[in-house]
Amino acid sequence: MATTSGVVTIKQRLVAVLDAALSIDVSYAPPFNPRGQSILFLGDVKLGRHDYPTMKAGRKAREESFTLALYVETICPGKDSSVAELEALSHLEALENEIANDPSIGLSGTDPTLRLQVANFALDTTVDENQRGWRSRVTVQIEVAHRLS
Repeated sequence: MATTSGVVTIKQRLVAVLDAALSIDVSYAPPFNPRGQSILFLGDVKLGRHDYPTMKAGRKAREESFTLALYVETICPGKDSSVAELEALSHLEALENEIANDPSIGLSGTDPTLRLQVANFALDTTVDENQRGWRSRVTVQIEVAHRLS
């Protein structure tokens, strides 16, 4: 794991894990041309923090924590808004299950202190701007904590 920050490594691994586990397209960043009617993509880290838990001589280990934004978007043509919401929330459930089943997202061998958890989410449903149907977006905050060497 990187010694400056684990953000990129953790985001890349999260994309790989979720892409293999979920039945929708998963992307590191917002896609330019989404292929399906549902997509999951990662967002920004708004606030990261480094703490020094022990004071000792020599190199000091740091504990890094940050909150990562993640988005699940679903468009449901010809359906009512509740169908779009149920579809988006079903993807949130699959995401939560993946993280609950392995909070280290398979990186425990290289970073035994890594832990992820779904912290907060918001659901927003609107008419798609192209009038194709209802668009539901779940915005999820993933809390990440681990130790840097």
